[in-house]
Amino acid sequence: MLACPGLALLLFLSPSNAQPCPVVCKCTSFGSYGYEVNCSSTGLTVVPMLPPHTTELYLQNNLFTTVPHGRLDKLQHLNNVNMSNNTWDCGCDIIYLKTWLEDQEAISLADVKCFTPASLAGKPLSQLTGHDLAQCTQIKKCPDFVYNDILLLLSLCILIILLAWSLKTTRTTTFIYDFNARHADMELQSLKSMKPKHRWKRSDALAKELLEEDEAETPLTTDNMEILNPILHILQTKHNIKLKAT
Repeated sequence: MLACPGLALLLFLSPSNAQPCPVVCKCTSFGSYGYEVNCSSTGLTVVPMLPPHTTELYLQNNLFTTVPHGRLDKLQHLNNVNMSNNTWDCGCDIIYLKTWLEDQEAISLADVKCFTPASLAGKPLSQLTGHDLAQCTQIKKCPDFVYNDILLLLSLCILIILLAWSLKTTRTTTFIYDFNARHADMELQSLKSMKPKHRWKRSDALAKELLEEDEAETPLTTDNMEILNPILHILQTKHNIKLKAT
């Protein structure tokens, strides 16, 4: 009874479960030593996903132009690789394959040659220089940075102007809060459009009208005025707020 669970665990840990053999390729198992994956002369145009335990890989005589980035990173046990006689395009995308091949000790880069562009046809990847791939490492021109900086500075200037305008508007605006027991809500009167001199006159006139109305109904007592006057003075001088007491 214990043999079945042990067999299931062994199959689960087997390398064959990690990545299946590509359909058009022929895979030969070496047991614990990995796989031989032979995809040569199959007409493939894209390098397929490969078992990570591959030890021998044959991709020659196909129509590969490049290798997707990261496609070969899991192949850590390779002893033999053949990628010759393919239509490799030595543009910017070939950098990944060139770098990967340079890290493989058992691979000869001399057999992997450029097919396109015409100026590099037949040139081994091992002989590609920075001049051949100069278009892949172009530095961004200064005008591109200048335009971005100008847009950023304009946005910052607009923000500063808006903040300054808001601050100026707030400092030059006087609000009168009228707490009147005869009304259910608070009355807000803005004197922002007036000059300072006119605002003071308007405020005095409103205060006088309010006091005249209140004197006819409920005059303020002396004690209330003694408490209210300091509060009104502080609000008026420090916060530019005037309260009309009722």
